[in-house]
Amino acid sequence: MTKTTASKLAGRFRRNARRWIGKARNQIAARSSRYQSWLADHIQARQGRLQLHAAPGQFSFLTGIYEGTPPELFRETAAAVFAQTSAHFEWVLLAHGPIPAALQTVLSDVSRDSRVRLIRLDENRGIMGGMRTCLEAATGQYVIPLDSDDLLISDALQVSAQALHDHSSPKFIYTDEDHFSNGRPRDPFLRPDWDPILNQSSSYIWHLCAYDRQAALDLGVYSDCGAEYCHDWDTLFRFARAGYHPVHIPEVVYHWRSHPASHTNRRSRHQGSLHSQRHVLQQHVSRQSSPEFYDVCPFPLDRGAEEWWIRRKPLDPPAVDCIHHSSTSAATQPQRSFPFRNLICAANNAAEVCDRLRASTADYVVIAAAELELDNEDWMWEAIGLFELHPDLALIAGRIVNRSGIVTGGGLIEDDSGGLHCPELGRDADEPGPFALWMKPRSVAGVDPRLFIVRNSFVQLVHNQCFADEVSDLARQFCEAARKRDFRIATSPLISATEMSIRS
Repeated sequence: MTKTTASKLAGRFRRNARRWIGKARNQIAARSSRYQSWLADHIQARQGRLQLHAAPGQFSFLTGIYEGTPPELFRETAAAVFAQTSAHFEWVLLAHGPIPAALQTVLSDVSRDSRVRLIRLDENRGIMGGMRTCLEAATGQYVIPLDSDDLLISDALQVSAQALHDHSSPKFIYTDEDHFSNGRPRDPFLRPDWDPILNQSSSYIWHLCAYDRQAALDLGVYSDCGAEYCHDWDTLFRFARAGYHPVHIPEVVYHWRSHPASHTNRRSRHQGSLHSQRHVLQQHVSRQSSPEFYDVCPFPLDRGAEEWWIRRKPLDPPAVDCIHHSSTSAATQPQRSFPFRNLICAANNAAEVCDRLRASTADYVVIAAAELELDNEDWMWEAIGLFELHPDLALIAGRIVNRSGIVTGGGLIEDDSGGLHCPELGRDADEPGPFALWMKPRSVAGVDPRLFIVRNSFVQLVHNQCFADEVSDLARQFCEAARKRDFRIATSPLISATEMSIRS
């Protein structure tokens, strides 16, 4: 992406991002007491659904303790562990480096429990080294990293044991969580299911994670000190690259505590965390078949903090065709010629679009309504990068904005009734959405027929099953075929177009 375009995009999003985030936080704060009540009722209700307890030897908690661990918070963490409704677990505690007297008192009390395995080291091995020590010492089939100042809900182990049984013992599971401050839970993060596209652009999975211990050892989990402050993201990448599908358990079982000494309580992003973010992404790029095609750069949209992003360099462009279709009776010339290889226009209906798709020999094909003003080639490099880095990606939805800055179309998600809708429809283009995820590339369930990009090999695979009189039906059929064949559909805020008046 060019500096001019990146600056333009960043400026547009920065104007309102913090305003929307602040508004969302205020709304959540107003609902916090209702959330507390809901959570208590939900925990009570799910106790009636849980049929299993953790088995002996099934789980090991991993926790590091050092001189900066707040003693009173660690005591509360221990109380939450010992209050688990499942009595069978191992807790591997590493006390490394000098331990202050007040913390030593709590540690001595905690270690009296026979389920605690206390390891003492004179030298502080850091986050990554300490967690590796815990992992190597654990004996449970699954390990659960637990920060020394966080809290578990009392049935966390029961929920995990039930999930592992229900999903045939996957290698990696993760849950939902909330924040805990001033003695009360708030801000629940109800995570999306596993999404490698979102994971590549944002570390969205932290707590609670339970994963197979032997697989973790084999994959070198906690072996890269460059990922010191993003060890959870590094772990997830390792499991995903090995072909293990992380399974989402949609239950809140973990309180992520905010307090004055925590990194999460700072206004500015911790520099160590930023360095680790970049390192994790650079390591991921280095494992690609053509790493020279990618850079790790600051993400061009402002979500309230500095972030890193994998950018596809404008090198060695693949073949890309563009089919413009018209919503009027006669096709019109598009607003801007397409900058890659070939421009195909004047497709009036779905039959013509299909004919031109079948005739295309390009790697990717853009299908766009003629009344849209396509951005310059930067957005296409974003699409190419997503296709290259995710071989199972079949279609990418572009976002459509009118001249007033209101979203009129984009990626579709499935609602509770099974229908598809665009969650951004009718909203300000700068609104970041829940947890600012609308400002990140992510998986979706469908595309807007007015702007999407399709992998041509997928078209050739399914075109015999796709017949339609309208382009909207064709887009729907492509999406249905993709979901049926376990191909992925994505969208990105960096891929967009503006509605323009149609020129004669």
